Amino acid sequence: MGVDLDGLCKALAESLSQVSYQYKPIHVIEQIHLFERWKTLPEKPLEDRYKSHIRAGDEFREAFELGDVLARLLIVVIREKHRKPSSASNDSDEPLSRCAYVLRSLKHPQEVKLLRDVYGPNFYLLAAYSPHDTRLRDFTKKIASCHHSTGQAATKFGSVATEILDLDQAEPDKKLGQNLRETFPLADVFINVTDKNTVKDAVSRFIELIFNNTEEIYTPSRDEYGMSLARGAALRSAALGRQVGAAISTDNGDIIALGTNDVPSFGGGLYWPGQDDHRDYKDGKDTGDEMKRVQFAEILESLQKHGWFTGERAKADAGDLVKEALLLVKSSRLMSLIEFGRCVHAEMAALLDAASRGVAVKNSTMYTTTFPCHDCARHIVASGIKRVAYIEPYPKSLALDFHKDSIIVDPHEEIPRKVRFEQFVGIAPTRYMDLFTANERKGIDGGLIPWDKSHALPRYAQPVLSYLYKEKDAVALLERIREQKGIHLVQ
Repeated sequence: MGVDLDGLCKALAESLSQVSYQYKPIHVIEQIHLFERWKTLPEKPLEDRYKSHIRAGDEFREAFELGDVLARLLIVVIREKHRKPSSASNDSDEPLSRCAYVLRSLKHPQEVKLLRDVYGPNFYLLAAYSPHDTRLRDFTKKIASCHHSTGQAATKFGSVATEILDLDQAEPDKKLGQNLRETFPLADVFINVTDKNTVKDAVSRFIELIFNNTEEIYTPSRDEYGMSLARGAALRSAALGRQVGAAISTDNGDIIALGTNDVPSFGGGLYWPGQDDHRDYKDGKDTGDEMKRVQFAEILESLQKHGWFTGERAKADAGDLVKEALLLVKSSRLMSLIEFGRCVHAEMAALLDAASRGVAVKNSTMYTTTFPCHDCARHIVASGIKRVAYIEPYPKSLALDFHKDSIIVDPHEEIPRKVRFEQFVGIAPTRYMDLFTANERKGIDGGLIPWDKSHALPRYAQPVLSYLYKEKDAVALLERIREQKGIHLVQ
């Protein structure tokens, strides 16, 4: 919310038309109006519309007990409304030719997983990025304009806009709540929609990569190259939490160090697979989590011993008390402590990699698959790195809280004497090999092969439409649950 999705969709429609593809937009959340329970939701004022639809999306997922239920509903819409009618029946599995379905907007990671399972490499996820301050400003103006409020008077809607943007990011207290924070990093391409002049070029490049333009050869940018290597380094990690990778690059794009998050090994570096491997997974547990549980248990036992608990809890077994309490505080800062793990963090490992070989990192750029924690942030600042690009957010990080004097996150412009932490923009490393691997580029005469864009096919055009069977399975489960739970469609 707060980003210019209309501008992005317009650019997407124009680029698809260049390859003779129809643009078929489907608004995800609008599809729940097909059901009696959610037939009518508040439309005005605008802030009530957003809140009611977020709440309805949560209720819809909870009613079906599926995080991907809205994606299943989208498949129903695609099958029913965007397929060729056959001569014998209005129901046909034959898809419309040269047609792209644009699903706006996905809000849960399980939706992405299902659509990837069904459509394979022909499903592409675009993430529209804009700095938080810009989104908040534009969203505040949008809400204010609906109340015919402008100028200084419009600022009073800032708190409402902030509340909705926070809901849009994540609802940690709800099992199947909206979770854009974990959905956004799953994208195949990240596009900065703040500058309208660059959106069209970014979208056009992405579409032409998919349709293998042989006349305008696109190669990776410095950021795409650097982040692909950071992602490659991440795959080395055997950490039980998440795999994180980091790469350090000069201004010329030369990679000077790599790092991943894993357990350090005697003699320098991190463990590799083999006989002498003492990483956490060998013990079957994350030592950091174990230490947090032990310390929390000590606190509870001490409180119980000194009479802080009454009733049944005063007599409860300490072990049972800890299990119950851990569920209550699992999202607290206490359980987010990062100090007890054995793993060297990827960013620190990259800095150590450079130091061990005597390579200076001052004024360089670091690419990291996840936003740095506050511990890594202080080492990044101290090392002289001038810029950090990241993909996945890390809510536990206190980097900005601790180092406002030294870092700035997602700035509009370069700020003197601040390390810039910026959202990565470009082709995601998960699609790096897919989209930058060259197909045949030149003919027998040595010249570029002409690109017939009106007949071009996607790189992964499927000769056998196997996804049709997966669509049926996805729809069948949705219908089965709907009938079992008595969730009625609008008549």
